[in-house]
Amino acid sequence: PAPLDVHGVIYRVDEGDWARLLKSEVGYRVVSVDVELYGSEGGAQEVVSASAFVSDPALRILVPSGDPREPKPTARYLDLIQSGAAFHQLDEDYQAWLRGLDTVPRVPREYLDTRRDRITKAGVLAVLASLLAAYVSHL
Repeated sequence: PAPLDVHGVIYRVDEGDWARLLKSEVGYRVVSVDVELYGSEGGAQEVVSASAFVSDPALRILVPSGDPREPKPTARYLDLIQSGAAFHQLDEDYQAWLRGLDTVPRVPREYLDTRRDRITKAGVLAVLASLLAAYVSHL
């Protein structure tokens, strides 16, 4: 089972870097989160506000079984997460959970179903329908 807490690293970025992140992280939405910092002084947990990228429900990975628990991260992606967790010395229980996750070699393109993909498919179908209609009208 997934842990109740999510562990990670907070980075301070300037406006230019933030704009580049927003442009490159397709398929995520930005949410504001309250973060409890590790090792806060005096025993009290220090809480800071941060922005986090969260998977957009509109970006779905479709799997044949329809089971939303079936999609797994790619081995490359999980390796990046595990390496970062070890480097930043995240909670050991969390790292152990990460090490226990299964992976897939890659996500088959046909399993991706994004708004952009649907718009592209609709556009291609509209063009093909227009060409077919033009062809038929000239017969």
